[in-house]
Amino acid sequence: MQTQQQGQQGTFNESFNEGFIEGFIESFNESFNVSYSAIDTYQRCPRKYQWAYQEGWTKATYEASPASLGSAIHAGIAFCLHWFHQTGYDGNEENLRTMQAFLHEFFEDWAEVNAPEEIIIVTSDGETITDGAARQEFFQMVDNAMVITLRTLDHLDVPNNWRTVELDGKPLIEYKDTVHLGSHLLTVEPLRELETTLTFQIDWVAQHIQTGMVYVVDWKSRKTFQPNEYEQAIGGED
Repeated sequence: MQTQQQGQQGTFNESFNEGFIEGFIESFNESFNVSYSAIDTYQRCPRKYQWAYQEGWTKATYEASPASLGSAIHAGIAFCLHWFHQTGYDGNEENLRTMQAFLHEFFEDWAEVNAPEEIIIVTSDGETITDGAARQEFFQMVDNAMVITLRTLDHLDVPNNWRTVELDGKPLIEYKDTVHLGSHLLTVEPLRELETTLTFQIDWVAQHIQTGMVYVVDWKSRKTFQPNEYEQAIGGED
């Protein structure tokens, strides 16, 4: 039984590999973009790749809001890093209070743009009920994002420790670019005829003042606080 199952899996992988390459070439001619996530998904599980990227299956989510805690944190940190960059990394209390006030306004505007709509439910009796749970959860998430943003910046102490690196006069904050790779890096023969490009985004490139070292930063976040983290963040504890 085990041998039969392995044989079936091997047959599926071989046939799927052939179909993937053919589909890739055909789709490439239609300006198809391959992301790192798509390649990683295919390497981990070809079947999952087929469902997600070829057949278009998606997870059930609130349709009105693709925003997440991670994107909110990214937006908040980017706002503050630009603020420091434009104000000469002034770390005095007045400048920090002003930044926090504007950050609060920024998150309010960001939340209004990205918040999900209230869900209208009609019962069997014809009664209309408005379910605002999605919006309440979303705005709580935005509040958490602001706390995490301020906690992160306080931990980094940007004015005293860091300077954002510039490229052609542009600060490398949420920096997006595209690099043309050519075809020489492609090892699969049917793909070697294709010209490839790599599109990427860097969260932050910063130089540490004390050491002169330059770091490429990729922000990561958990979906929820760990025990006591919220109280510590609110209270300003380490």
